[in-house]
Parts: sequence; structure tokens; C-alpha cells
Amino acid sequence: MQTLSFVLTLPVFMMLVLFIVQVSQLMIGIAVVHYAAFAAARAASVWLPAHVPPDEPVNTVNGLASPPPAWSTPVLNYYGNSGSASWKCQKVWSAAVLACYSIAPSHVYLNPGALQSTNSNMAATTTSLYQALVPASQSNARIPMRILNKAAYASEHTMIQISGHDYDDGGPATYNPIGHPDPKVVWKPNQIGWQDPITVQVWFRFPLLTGPGRFLSPGKFLSNRLAPDDGTPDRVSNRIQIWDKNAHPNYAETLYWTQLTATATVTTEGIISIVPYVHQAEPVY
Repeated sequence: MQTLSFVLTLPVFMMLVLFIVQVSQLMIGIAVVHYAAFAAARAASVWLPAHVPPDEPVNTVNGLASPPPAWSTPVLNYYGNSGSASWKCQKVWSAAVLACYSIAPSHVYLNPGALQSTNSNMAATTTSLYQALVPASQSNARIPMRILNKAAYASEHTMIQISGHDYDDGGPATYNPIGHPDPKVVWKPNQIGWQDPITVQVWFRFPLLTGPGRFLSPGKFLSNRLAPDDGTPDRVSNRIQIWDKNAHPNYAETLYWTQLTATATVTTEGIISIVPYVHQAEPVY
């Protein structure tokens, strides 16, 4: 009888444990995505005021979906594409990706060929930094591959959108702080003014454990029984998506995920200096 009871209760007990672990991971993921939004907004406040040759002057950004005064970019993802018109947006996206490393899986979802073709400067930099901080990891050959897995996943599944409002649309009233030397430049309506808000929204496809993800996802086992008898709609299974390996040839396994999002707003501190600083763009991804 004890053996029979154990066999009957073990699957239920393990499922409860997996649900507890999954909820804990989701709570951590929500906190990390909020930090990623702040990191990306902070990067935007630093890089958007920079002068990046050849065609992104100070306080401007290329590739806007809508122009100032209420401006925004499209939803951006630079995975496998470094030829975008806006190098500044790539920097902001990179900040969000790096912040999402900690919740990206180190498990190998990409097939070996696709993973080997992943060219990630961020992964190489992170590996060098980790090995410098933890010298004992230099003898562990698995560390670089785990970091590469995280970099590949975070890069492909992190999206951002940058937006803001230029409050001095009618003229350079807040172009620079009061008392700052006049840079003697011509005001342009597409430039972001001093202390104007910049908002960055981050989306991340958060990977779920296979057990809870398969159990709760639409069309899977018991998913049609989650709605209570009182008619309350099921708000769980519809939020779980399937990244099918048959639809994504680069993936060796099917992935269950749910989307996490967060938004952060900071003000730009970029002023038009009388001694302009030109930043030489370097590779981003």
C-alpha cells in the first residue's frame, strides 16, 4: 500500500514542486526585465546625445518611426544584423540584452551549426570578464559555451522600443541648462532637447520549464480545464507561446515561453557643448 501511495502521489508532488520553481523563476524574470528597461533607458540617455559618425549627430537618432515632438522608433531587435541605420539604437539594445543574460537559459536550444555561426562580441567580452573575475573558471571549458548559449538566446529574444517627447519643439528654450555657454549652433526640430524624457520599453521571451510550459500551454494536456466553472476566462494558457523547432530550423528543441515586458523613463542630460565630442563607432554585436 505504501508503494502504491508513493507511486500515485509522486507525479502530483513533482508537478507542485516544478510549479513553485517556475513561479520563483518568473518573479526573478520580472525583476530582471525591469532592470533591463532601466539599463536600456540609462544607455539611451548617454548615447543619444553623442555624436556618432557618419550620420548621427548629437541629440538625434536615426530610423524613427515617428518624428519629434512625440517621437519613437520601431520595435527593434538586432540579432544577426549589425547593419542598421542607427548605431545608437544598437547600443541601447545591447544594454537590454546584457541585463537579460541572467534569465536567459544556458541550455543549448540552438542546433550546433546555428550556434557556431553566432557571432557575438558581447559573449566574448562577457566570457573574458567572467574569467578575469573568477580565475578558476579559466580551466572549465564549459563556461564559454554556456555564456554563448545565453548570449544567443538573449540576443534573439530581447526587443526594445525607444520613444520620447521634445518639449522645446517650438525653439531652443531648453536646449542647454541656464548659464551654459552658447554653442552657436542652429536649432533643428528633430533634435532631442536637454532634460527631455526618453522612454525605453523592453520585451523578453522568458523560457519556461518544459513540464509546466507543456502542461499549461494552449492545446496541451489539461489546458482546456483551467477555466473555472463560473465562466471566468483562462488567463494563463493563452499567455504561454510555443517556439516550435519545426518552424525555426535553427532550434534543436521546442521552447515554451511567456512574454515579460517593462518600461523605464529617464531624462537626457546631453547638452550642446562648445567643444563637441565625436565618438568613433565600434562593433556592437
